[in-house]
Amino acid sequence: MNKDKIKAMMKEQVKKLDSLIEKMNIPEPAMLPIKDITNVEESVLDNIKELNKKPIVYLIMLKENLNNLNSPEDITKIFTKTKKNQKESGKGDWYISDINASNWKLDSRCLYVGRSYGKIITRMKQHLAVGNLSRNTYSLWLKDWFKESKLPREIEIYFLEFENMSSEHIYMIEDLLWKSLSPLFGRPGKSPRSK
Repeated sequence: MNKDKIKAMMKEQVKKLDSLIEKMNIPEPAMLPIKDITNVEESVLDNIKELNKKPIVYLIMLKENLNNLNSPEDITKIFTKTKKNQKESGKGDWYISDINASNWKLDSRCLYVGRSYGKIITRMKQHLAVGNLSRNTYSLWLKDWFKESKLPREIEIYFLEFENMSSEHIYMIEDLLWKSLSPLFGRPGKSPRSK
């Protein structure tokens, strides 16, 4: 195998992806605005109840750019303190999503890109840290630590609904959006084939 053959194989994959994107029916996203993440209540999720049983790709975005208000190191310190407080108060372990330090240099507005298959309300409760939930699932748990940060408090959550699409295609959409938006937290999802 030589470099020309490798290049040809890569071009073939790009063609397949382009073809798939052309065939996809990307819906207009639903949007859930949250004025102040530190004061959000569980009732805000009543606005997305109709999405609960559907396959969703979601984007959690800051309303404004970061403007270098925090560094990944600042957030790591906040996370360490919060994790210690959780454990000391008898609430057990606190699983927070990874910090993508390299994306902070890009001044990304995107906090997180994820997908949910029929449990979007539970997933949003975890990310927002509303309701009485165990902290042993990797999520943002925003309300637990956001007050300590200097990040803008207004966020928007976008929901893309994909009812008639395979889980593999939904994964590809999530992965493409993850690469395009450079989220500050989380990691690319695992392909359904790798599970």
